[in-house]
Amino acid sequence: MNSDDHRLLIVPDEEATTRKHKIRPCPRILLSSGVSNVDWMAGGKRVSGGWAPDIFTCLVEMRWWWLHGVFFLAFVVSWFVFALFWWAIAYAHGDLLDLHDPQSDVEPCVTELNDFISAFMFSLETQYTTGYGTRSPTTECPEAIFLLSFQSIFGLLLQAVLTGVIFAKLTRPKCRTQTIVFSRNATVSLQDDGYLRLMFRVGDPCSSVSHVGIARATAWIARFETNSKRKSFMTDQKELKLNGACFLFYPTLIEHRIDEDSPLFDMSALDFLHSHFEILISLEGVVETTGQNTEVRKSYLSSEILWGHQFREVVKRSSSGFVVNMDKFHDTYVIDTPLCSARQLKELVKIQ
Repeated sequence: MNSDDHRLLIVPDEEATTRKHKIRPCPRILLSSGVSNVDWMAGGKRVSGGWAPDIFTCLVEMRWWWLHGVFFLAFVVSWFVFALFWWAIAYAHGDLLDLHDPQSDVEPCVTELNDFISAFMFSLETQYTTGYGTRSPTTECPEAIFLLSFQSIFGLLLQAVLTGVIFAKLTRPKCRTQTIVFSRNATVSLQDDGYLRLMFRVGDPCSSVSHVGIARATAWIARFETNSKRKSFMTDQKELKLNGACFLFYPTLIEHRIDEDSPLFDMSALDFLHSHFEILISLEGVVETTGQNTEVRKSYLSSEILWGHQFREVVKRSSSGFVVNMDKFHDTYVIDTPLCSARQLKELVKIQ
């Protein structure tokens, strides 16, 4: 292979690479949406925390149409259950139409509670204090007074919990992170300081409306190996040091310098092609509008890292400020980059 062949490597798309080198794609730890793709198993069954440990978090994470159904059923079922109790009290006291003696001077437990429909209406009025027009409790039945107190407290708690869930779901910062965009690929290229750098781009098109404060990115590399049974398993997970905090007013390049402390120090371009690893990225910041911390996650497989590529410029100055061309946000171009690892490059520089 001549010297020109050692200068550049244009990594093809994932499908072409897999077809040419017969590399079996490795499943992702993080999906494109940032959701974990890891299942916990025990005894051949999936281990799940279920609803019991934290029902409030489960309700907040629930989809809107499911939450609407839970909201509706919680009210209707509570009205119906308490209506059964009110009907049972009226039945035991003989206040129903088919049991009440018109000539009796005994005061009913609840006035105008003659059947189950009126018991349901009274249950609704009691739980949300909409007023006692024709139906009202009396002092005749102590159990009715106890049930009245209990349903009033239960109604306040139920309304407070469901209102809190709706508010938390509307204001949670997770929805804000959906506007943050990561580049489709990461790149590795030789920079002017003589170091190979792993880079990816991140931007927030909605920063002019609702700004995410100083964002800090962290990254880890998870390596995989294939055993004799052709099953992949994780061998290690190490942190990649990034270039600290950044502003998201405009698209920003986040870099990892491949030096002696980097897990990528001994990896060449061919190692990137034939290895199975995934770079996990977490970007944290504070939403300016609500003051809440937010996090967005992204991952890059080894096949999604372009060796010898550089991101195109997307920010240009205009007469009134700056303009970001999102059409070129994911675009890269080829630059001169040696195919050797950072360690070999350092030794070559010393020899020269």
